[in-house]
Amino acid sequence: CSSDLGSFTFNSTNSNDYLEMGLANFPPYDGVSTPKPSANNSSVQISISCSATTTLGVTMSHSGNAVQGGSLAYTITPSISGGATTGATLTAAFTLPSGMTYASASGSGWSCSGSGQSGSCSRTATFGPGSGPTITLNTNFASNATSPLSPSVQLSGGGGSNTATASSSTTVLAAPTITS
Repeated sequence: CSSDLGSFTFNSTNSNDYLEMGLANFPPYDGVSTPKPSANNSSVQISISCSATTTLGVTMSHSGNAVQGGSLAYTITPSISGGATTGATLTAAFTLPSGMTYASASGSGWSCSGSGQSGSCSRTATFGPGSGPTITLNTNFASNATSPLSPSVQLSGGGGSNTATASSSTTVLAAPTITS
């Protein structure tokens, strides 16, 4: 839910009337107010609010090993649970360890930039529960990169109640030596 569901007025001319509301037993409706009219109050205002929580998640993966002096692409998959959609700018921030550098990043609906050992992608378009549009993070490895290296991503914003993080341990192989 992104807002209160509203309110209505229950009018009664009989002080023994009582309004039963069962919505309180069905999440995400947790703000149901059901006061009993009294002899001095024949009108009761009832408000219903919704407080579904948007929980962010993220995974980061790659295929194969990296090679010193080479490059490798990572797939970052954001996700949402809790029945709500993102409602504000969602940001995926990358941190790369020494021996790795940002080359580029892209994804449908994402705006990405970066340099050196950091970068980020953001989007304002919403998506609902489940996996969202993936980001491809392209990286380069130094000719003397050590092994293993673990780049990471932090997903935040989007109306989420949390910050999600993920990393992907990467084996870096020595560059082949060429002899003639």
